[in-house]
Formats: sequence, structure tokens, C-alpha cells
Amino acid sequence: MKLKSIKQIKNLTGKKVLLRVDFNVPLTGGKNPKVAEDMRITESLPTLKYLLNKKAILILVSSLGRPNGVRVPELSIKPVAKKLEQLLGKKVLITPDCISDETKKIIDSLKPGEIVMMENAEYHSEEKNNDVKFSKRLASFADIYINEAFAKSHRAYATMVGVPKFLPSYAGFLLEKEIKELSHVFNHPKRPFVALIGGVKISTKLGVIKNLLKIADDVMIGGALANTVLKAKGISVGRSIVEEDMVKALRKLKLTDTHLHIPVDVIVSDKMTKNAKAKVKAAGNIAKNEYALDIGPDTLKLYDCIIRESRTIIWNGPMGMFENPKFASGTVGVIHAVVHSSAKIIIGGGETAEAIKSLKSFMHFERSNIYISTGGGAMLKFLEDKTLVALKPLIKK
Repeated sequence: MKLKSIKQIKNLTGKKVLLRVDFNVPLTGGKNPKVAEDMRITESLPTLKYLLNKKAILILVSSLGRPNGVRVPELSIKPVAKKLEQLLGKKVLITPDCISDETKKIIDSLKPGEIVMMENAEYHSEEKNNDVKFSKRLASFADIYINEAFAKSHRAYATMVGVPKFLPSYAGFLLEKEIKELSHVFNHPKRPFVALIGGVKISTKLGVIKNLLKIADDVMIGGALANTVLKAKGISVGRSIVEEDMVKALRKLKLTDTHLHIPVDVIVSDKMTKNAKAKVKAAGNIAKNEYALDIGPDTLKLYDCIIRESRTIIWNGPMGMFENPKFASGTVGVIHAVVHSSAKIIIGGGETAEAIKSLKSFMHFERSNIYISTGGGAMLKFLEDKTLVALKPLIKK
């Protein structure tokens, strides 16, 4: 898939560029919130700097949290704009919203090489509803649209698919890089090619699991979603988190496929609190009052062996409730295996990245063979469909 790149734009001087970024980053609490983790911002800096150096007038639009069409003060974009100022070393103005006359006035006052950030796009319900009038109004502020928001590109939102109908549209550098890395999995994977899928909800990952079973050599399942798979196989999972409405759908999947690996043992407890007592049990021996909260040591040994023999690895979702050290050994063990692998590795999902970065001793993840995607849901959707809804306006014809 080839996308129209911003490098194709011949003259950016004085052009108003509406840049859709995904700066949906975690904030610290309190009266003066600050950005707690800035990966999504720093990954977009090459595109921002390129456009500013070309003397474009930069209009950034992003969402933050889930305000659901209501102005929630705690979800203001202001802390994000302040962090961006620090990273760029350049003043970042803020508009009061996305579509008012006051916003237009601020944008019209900008000079080439200056930058403004719109207030949270999801303060407007029209954003998620892909409202045509909202899209047209946003587009009227700019000459060019650029998509730099890979993590939102599976969403049919106004700023993702509506605005491109009214403006010449291109892909930013980060979006191009994400698609290039993920496309490699389909087109040129070195084998053995394996996938690790964890997390909570099987409903959001069943499609990609089905697709991966067709193209990967091994698919390993962990996390709470493994409980639903175990139950679909007729194995008792006690009080473990299960998506009951997915059990029937899973039974239609070929759960006996030798390429599909599910936990053979688990770490259980009768509590999900910090003072919980953890113990190892076979996957078929979970008591009625117990929760399965991590993969067990035998499962980890199996997964470790598969990972170490692999040459291409995709990982999305932790193997257990890693926030509690008593149930983090599965996720930590997978990180150990990945760190010692020379395979091409693509990692996606906020929780997965959080687990990795929480282990300070493994911060040498900045290696050429390891790529950490900025998108979790978007990554899974691309692996399932080989495209995303917001990419369609950007594809070279």
C-alpha cells in the first residue's frame, strides 16, 4: 500500500495545514495536570518540524480521553500543548474549540512557521458522529489535510474521514512508518513468524486471531482473554474474567489447531487485590472461587521456546494482571524472551508498551529489530483487514 506523502507537496510556504495527530496521552492528576508519557507526541515531531521548516501554518487537531461531546475541564488539550511547546521550543497557541468564529480568527492571524492547537475535538459530538457540516467547517480553515494519527485511523470520525473529502490529503511520516512496518508482516515475514495476543477482551481480537492463524506459524494466547478461550473449550475458569457472549463464537473457531497455543497452567488467587496470595494451577484445575490472573510457568516456558526460535514476532496485550507484581511474571517473562531475540519484533497496545516501559532495566528496547507501534486497536484492525478506513483518501492512485 502506497500513501500520498507530504513530500509530494511542492510548496508549503504560507499554506494552512490541518494536521490530525493522536496526542491522546496519559495525564497526571491534580489541579495542574501534566503529560505523564509523551511517546505519541515525540513520534510525530519529525512531521511537525518538517512542516514548520517549510514555513507552513500548522493547525493541530486531536482528541483526549472520552469527553463524549461535553466540555470536561480535566480533558482539556492545554497540558498537551504545553508539553509540545517544551519539545519544539516554540510557542503553541490554543483555540477555544474546533469550529467557532474565534477559532477562525486565531488561525487567520497566524504567520508562516507558526503553530496552533485546537481544543479537544471530542468536546464536539459531531467528531465521533462524522458530521458533514462539522467536517466542512474544519476543512474551511485549511488548504491541506495531513493524517498523522495512525492510532485513530481505524475510526470513521469527522477529523479522520470527513475532512479529507474537502481538502487535498496526505500521510504524515509517522503514519507512513506505521503502515510500512505492519505491511512487512504480510509481504515479507521471516519465518518462523509468531504472534502473542493478550489483554482482556477477545471480542476486539478474534478477527485478528483468525487472520493470524492463516498466516503465522504459531499464535500464543494470554491475559484475561485466554479465560474465554479456555471456557469455550469446556474448561472451568472459576470466577475469572470471561466474555460470556463470545464463548459460542469461539467454539466455531478451530481451537484444536496445533498452531494455536493457550495456557496449560495459570497463576490463580481468590482475590484481585495487592495482598492476594498467588499459586500455580493446571488450567483445568481452577477452583470455583478463584481468578486466573496470569499465565503459569509451564506456559511461559513453552512461549519462551517459541519466541526464541522465531524470526518475526507480533505482540499485542499483556499476559496477565501485570500491574500487580504477583501476577506479572508471565508478561515479564515474555519481555525477557523478546529482549533476547534477534527477530523482527512489532509491539502494539498501550498496556503492552506500559508494561515494557515500567521495567526500567529493559529500556534498551530502542533497537533496530524492535518497533513499538503508537496504536493498539488500529494495529489489530490493520492486521485483520490489511487496511484502515482513514487510509482510503490517502492511497496513491
